[in-house]
Order: sequence, then structure tokens, then C-alpha cells
Amino acid sequence: MARLLGEKVKGKFFTRLRFLKPKPEEIRLISIDKYYEPYVLVTGKYAIDYCRKHVYSVNVDKNAREVAFFDRKFKPEPLSQPPDGAQVIKLDGVEFFHYEDEASFVLDKMGREIDPEQLPCAPSEKLNVGELAKTGIKFAKVKISLEQEIDFLRSRIVDRPSDVGEVIREIFEVSERALIYCPMYQLTCRNVNTGKEAIAKIDGTTGKAISCKSDKANSNKFMRDFFEDHIENIQRVGEKLVESKQKLPEPLSATDGFNSPKEIDMISNEVAGSPPVSVSEVERNIGFPEVLGEVFHADDNVTVEGDLEIPSKTIVYENLEVKGYLTIGTDCQIFGKIKALRDILIGVNTKIEGNVVSGGDVIIGPDSVIRGSVESTGHVEIGENAVVEGGLHSKS
Repeated sequence: MARLLGEKVKGKFFTRLRFLKPKPEEIRLISIDKYYEPYVLVTGKYAIDYCRKHVYSVNVDKNAREVAFFDRKFKPEPLSQPPDGAQVIKLDGVEFFHYEDEASFVLDKMGREIDPEQLPCAPSEKLNVGELAKTGIKFAKVKISLEQEIDFLRSRIVDRPSDVGEVIREIFEVSERALIYCPMYQLTCRNVNTGKEAIAKIDGTTGKAISCKSDKANSNKFMRDFFEDHIENIQRVGEKLVESKQKLPEPLSATDGFNSPKEIDMISNEVAGSPPVSVSEVERNIGFPEVLGEVFHADDNVTVEGDLEIPSKTIVYENLEVKGYLTIGTDCQIFGKIKALRDILIGVNTKIEGNVVSGGDVIIGPDSVIRGSVESTGHVEIGENAVVEGGLHSKS
């Protein structure tokens, strides 16, 4: 069934501009590998007993001169001016409270939370992973530590009230942790004309093609060509990326989706003119330009959990939201608006119809046109003959 599905959809792996598809005979399915994808189920409980002081005001008769409670005498205080002349006495007390919460979460192997409903529904089997691994069955590894799982759970359910005066008892415990392995098929296809390869993932339970990633060699070639062609335009942004690496705080968890220091080092080495150190495997949805990260579609909006590199001469019709660095090649055309958490690098002679919003620096290459506005929390650098038709806002 996985092979039949691969033969049916293999043309989509090499689609250009969403409608230019190669002929079926040009794409060959060269390998199918089955493995098990891990998911982590964590359940925890948090409970706290605490107390706080409170002063109670009790109304008494306006003519009372003294009030006694439990062998203690209190002198009334005026609450209002005559002729009303109401009086109160103030009692110091302590209030006791109890709060608890319990919840379960499902994380993927990278530590990102997923909707439990996304897990394929099928009869479960108890597997001895260690014994099965000896038979050659492949199991993907969980790339987060137990400490990171606990920190994630703690951040979601530990909610100490702000009005705590004194903690009597506070408990945080992991009540359950389980690894759930789901079968996956990895299909490798090759375009016999170009030699380019693509790898697709198919859910072994539902038969749904969930993602596709191109081969690393092509990603390396694109990175080398882009930096070599436009080294003068992006010399400064490479230096800024190295500087930003020293200023960045440590990531709170694996769910952040920010660049690792290794990836930033790769970019700085490229700018310096040395051979590339490494490039993360390029992951993309079927038919979408190459990206470094996972892609989520919602109507005309595309969200990338990671970095995005759009090759030269690419046309993109959607709005883009990138949770990392955004690099756009030369002669591209973006019909939507773009937003990136980190720096945005726009190549030569690229046209963007919408607004450009960056959580870092914005570098606009020569002869490029931005129809909308540009907003940046860092620096904005505009190349020769480049045009920004909308407003220009920089917080730096």
C-alpha cells in the first residue's frame, strides 16, 4: 500500500510553482524504508496548600465603646463621619487555600507539543523496543532529555497563585510517562532528468503523506551559489548573525524552533568564504519551496517552524510567517506579506507585494521592490536602486 501510494503521488514531490509537474516516467521510486516514529506522553499533577493573612472589618453599633471576642477586647474605629457615625472593629485572620491541576501532553521527538488527536488511532501493541531493534527494525530516537520533558510539563501545570502568603505543602509529580511508537514509511524518489531526490514520509496507520524533504546536496548547492553570487550584499548580515549568537539567551525548550549555534556558525563560515560546515536537512510540504523546518498551511497563510530559504526565481502566493531566519533568493516574487522572528535577507531584483516585518535586521538587495511597508526591531539596510513604497520603521 505504501508503494502504491508513493507511485500515485511521487510527481507532487517535484512540483514547481504548484502546477508544473514532471512526467510520471521521469520520477522513479528508488527505495521504501519502514521505521517507527516516537511520541512522548507525559502526565503530571500539581497541588499546593497555602495560606495568607487577611484583615476582616466587622460593623458594630455606632454607640459601642468596646467589643470582646474570645477574651479579647477591640476598640471600634469610626467608619464614617457624624451624623451617621458608623463604627467597625478589625480582626486579623488567616485564610487557607488548596489548588491542584492535572494534565497530559503529547510531544514529538523534538519536544514540540502536538494535538493528541493527531496521533493515529489504531489498536495498540506492547513492543519490546530493545529486542525488536536487534532484528533490524528501525526506531527513531527521542531527541530531548527527560529533564526537558519534565521542564515542559512543569511550565504547563505549575501555576503558583500570586497571592500566596505562606506555602504549607506544594507537590509537583510526573504521574505517567510513556513512549508511543507509530509506524512510518520513508519513500525516496529521484528525478531521472535532474538527479534531484526527494524523501516523503507516509503515516503507516492512516496512509497520509505528512511531509517531504529534498536531498541535502541540493540544499548545500543553493546555499553556496547564493552566498557566492551576493557576498558583497550580505557581508554585514553574516557578521551580525555571529554577534547575535553571543547575545541570544539559552533556549527554554526544544519547542522554540530557533537556530542552533551550529547552524549560525555555518552561515558565518559561508560569509567568510570558507566551504560550508553543514546544513540542516531541508523539510517542506509537497509542492512548496525548500525550507529548513516544518511547514503548516492555513488558507493563504504558511507558517514555518524554523528557518526558510526560498531559492532564486521562485514565485510564492501565500503569506509567510517564519519562526527563524528568512532568506529570499534573487529574482523572486512574493505576492503576500512576510514576517520573520529573526533576520530577513532579500536578494537582488526581488519583488514583495505585501509588508515585511522582522524581529531582527532587514537586508534588502539592490533593485528589489517592496510594495508594502518595512518594520524591523533591528537595522534596515537598503541596496542600490531598491525601493520601499510603504512606511519604514526601525526600533533600533
